[in-house]
Amino acid sequence: MPGGGLMRGFSKKEKDESEMAPLRYTPLNGSGNEGSSGNGDHATAPVSAEPEMELEIDESLMNTGEDGLTTTEATARLREFGPNALEEKVVPKWKKFVAQFTGPMPCMIWTAIFIEGHIADWPNLFVLLVLQIVNGTVGFYEDSKAGDAVAALKASLKPQAQVKRDGQWKNINAAHLVPGDRVALNAGAGVPADCRVCAGPP
Repeated sequence: MPGGGLMRGFSKKEKDESEMAPLRYTPLNGSGNEGSSGNGDHATAPVSAEPEMELEIDESLMNTGEDGLTTTEATARLREFGPNALEEKVVPKWKKFVAQFTGPMPCMIWTAIFIEGHIADWPNLFVLLVLQIVNGTVGFYEDSKAGDAVAALKASLKPQAQVKRDGQWKNINAAHLVPGDRVALNAGAGVPADCRVCAGPP
């Protein structure tokens, strides 16, 4: 049988018996136990229950008044919980520079340089060494320029959030939202964080 799965075949007798056998289904009663049919036979209803994932939330942080958080409270919570953004892994510049000389192609050039030095072919060794340095420097420059362009694009596209602080609505960087902030969700605007819908004027 092609494929990696397993399949069980049925004989003609088993197939005939399965077609003749009546189908019975007994739902579970309200208490969660198995129900029974009128003739005393019992049938088990297969139930696959998976535990629901529940997010543990400190409800005391959600009891924010109509005026929202104060600037002092927001600053303290930002220090405690961190910014409302994914943590970015920043690679140091020197690691990027070293990586330009440790790839597959640079390693082949290093091997050629070693061979040229072993046979004392100094002119070719010098040419290969200069080529290695130039390639690594140019690659590092292009990589750094592309990384700076992406960083500038991210900085220009920082999402904003309309939040109520000290009784006034303000537009702030969405990364500065903290648990308990009262955020305005307007039509067509993006949701800056996980929020609960609260009652308010239309």
